[in-house]
Amino acid sequence: MVYGGAMDRILLIAVIVSVAYFLLLSLPAVVMFGAAPSSSFFRIVASTATYATASSLIVLPVSFIVGFALAFRPSGSYMTPLILFSTAIPHTAIGILLAPIVFSLKITDTATSIVLGMFVVSLPIGVGVMRASFAAQGVELEEFLRSMGVRGMRLQWFYLRASPTSVLLAALLSWFRAFSELGVFLIVAQRPQTVGVYIFEEFLRSGPTAVVSASLVLLAVAMMLTLVTLVLERAGST
Repeated sequence: MVYGGAMDRILLIAVIVSVAYFLLLSLPAVVMFGAAPSSSFFRIVASTATYATASSLIVLPVSFIVGFALAFRPSGSYMTPLILFSTAIPHTAIGILLAPIVFSLKITDTATSIVLGMFVVSLPIGVGVMRASFAAQGVELEEFLRSMGVRGMRLQWFYLRASPTSVLLAALLSWFRAFSELGVFLIVAQRPQTVGVYIFEEFLRSGPTAVVSASLVLLAVAMMLTLVTLVLERAGST
């Protein structure tokens, strides 16, 4: 496909912004590169990834159901703020709001409180992506399927099959949001250490040089996961 001059300029601007954004975060860190991360850091990465995966496995099915209802049910637009509000306030405040539950159940500083915190902060991401995806497909598909006698969860299954890219995006963004969480854990779950808590505590203890290499490792991991998702997305669309 041949694009015109205007489209080429838009692509050029996108390339410049993308490269500048990446270099802004990576190049100064490379220049400041300190000691390699300790072996404990990689264990913390693995455990945080496990918690994020557990959280995402809960978030995704809930996001499918809630996103579908918010997209197509008349009262859905009024219910949307009940899910999406938490994206607009600091996550330390989310930790404070969760604290009465966590403290009363005596699950502070446990894997349960970590997964709960991850679920709370990543659910709006999953719901938002799936709601937008379902809404973009319109009600025509639902009307057609209902005319064919399709009802209930089977109806939603057809919508999911029609939006594999959105499912991948919801999974990726929910996982990333869970994996990167810090604010909630400063209030209810500083232990077992997650990646965000580790970076924060090491920075306070020894300054940025001590954790810049660990941060670059996280950047590389995020890039690889994003590229894998892109390949899967391309494969699914062919």
